[in-house]
Amino acid sequence: MDTKPRRPRSVDKTDVVFDYYFADVSEHAREKNLASIAVSEQIQSEDVAICESVQPGLASRSYNRGRLSVRREAGEYLFHKLLSADLHTAMEKNAGRCNRAVNPAGASHANQVSRKIRLSGAPHSR
Repeated sequence: MDTKPRRPRSVDKTDVVFDYYFADVSEHAREKNLASIAVSEQIQSEDVAICESVQPGLASRSYNRGRLSVRREAGEYLFHKLLSADLHTAMEKNAGRCNRAVNPAGASHANQVSRKIRLSGAPHSR
């Protein structure tokens, strides 16, 4: 499991801190955990490219703010829409019950690996 809290520094700069949680941090699980981090970093690299490609248009008068790029993140939009519907259904079914938050991975802070990157709005060449 991982979390990626974002901390805006300015209009065009954001810090993202990656926290990875693993139930098994033994030497035996090390290769699998590192592979998991590598996949996450590949996805983050793709996300950075999307962020950088839309930055120039954010200053445009025709820009209409939103959380996702309609052209590039239709899958994410659908995922969040379906997740929201499922959560609302579950909440309706469990109305009146007392639920407690549980860490789904069973991880503790001792099992955490962090990585910090900076997203910049400045265009770059690939």
